[in-house]
Amino acid sequence: MKKKIQVLGDPFPHIIVKNFYTQEELELIWEELTFLNKPGKLQGPEGFHGGSNDFGQYKTNHKALTLDYCYPNKKISNILTVTQKIFDLGFLNLLSSEFPQFKRILHTNYSFTKVRYYDHGTYYEPHEDITFEFIAFSYFHKEPKMFSGGELYFPEYGDYKFDCENNSVIVTPSYIKHGVSPVKIEQSDYRLDDGRYAITHLFGHNHQEVK
Repeated sequence: MKKKIQVLGDPFPHIIVKNFYTQEELELIWEELTFLNKPGKLQGPEGFHGGSNDFGQYKTNHKALTLDYCYPNKKISNILTVTQKIFDLGFLNLLSSEFPQFKRILHTNYSFTKVRYYDHGTYYEPHEDITFEFIAFSYFHKEPKMFSGGELYFPEYGDYKFDCENNSVIVTPSYIKHGVSPVKIEQSDYRLDDGRYAITHLFGHNHQEVK
């Protein structure tokens, strides 16, 4: 699998990477995703700060887990270990070199990592994550793909959306409003893990840690 990187300025600055993880890395990620999707592990929106709309209702109904709270030693987690390459490989330099206003992306000093699973009928209403500065989304699904929908869409930018294909990554500024369209699984006998997985890195600056 050959990695393909795009640095895009239209309709807003962002990075898209196809085939980001190697086959060995994917096997490690799937090992943990399969474990976490066993009953009783992933939580509803009340357990991972799913946000609420103007009517006090949660903006989403998918399940997720904040890994940083589960692994005091991050090296125990396959996902936290493997996905660190998002920060280590230096491809974030591409965003800062193309768009100088994003040089701060090179100096982030904290992050939270969430594993999200979207089953049939789940969605996420449009929202912003302005308490952070950037977001990196990594997407995974079983092959062949068993669902439709589940696109990452940006309501303030017309019809622009990201299809979230398997083993792809998109990095955007956190102020870009985004949502997830409803996932649809037509098969009545689908397996528990036939839906859409996302690993979300929310990262920025903790000024208390700056010395």
